[in-house]
Amino acid sequence: MVMLRAPNPRDAAEFYLAALGFTLHHEVEDEVVLEGYGFQLVFSPGPGAQRGTTPAPDDAELSILVPMAVMEAAWEHDRAHAERVKGPLLGDTGTFVYVSLDPAGNAVALLSPLPGGGFGGRRPTTQRLRRID
Repeated sequence: MVMLRAPNPRDAAEFYLAALGFTLHHEVEDEVVLEGYGFQLVFSPGPGAQRGTTPAPDDAELSILVPMAVMEAAWEHDRAHAERVKGPLLGDTGTFVYVSLDPAGNAVALLSPLPGGGFGGRRPTTQRLRRID
């Protein structure tokens, strides 16, 4: 389970539902719980990351291994909402990496293997990268 904060948890969750293919597990008064990619993602009220720019992949709150089609859909979603968006980059593990910001400014690093499955000997995993206070 990964927990993220957002001023409006439902708005942040909509991004993960629409752009990343998560499904709604349940929603209560001020909390939204999503499921996808083998884990639950919980949004609760709070300030979010409040970023103005997209950080480096290592500074993202969340890292998710996704199919290339999901990464491309997230990039397309971002390009529809922002004038200039950097595209996916080829990372040192043989994966494409794309960092997107949710509506609360939380950064999510999307990792997608090269066609043919190369990971440069290391397979990335879905993980929380750093603690959100």
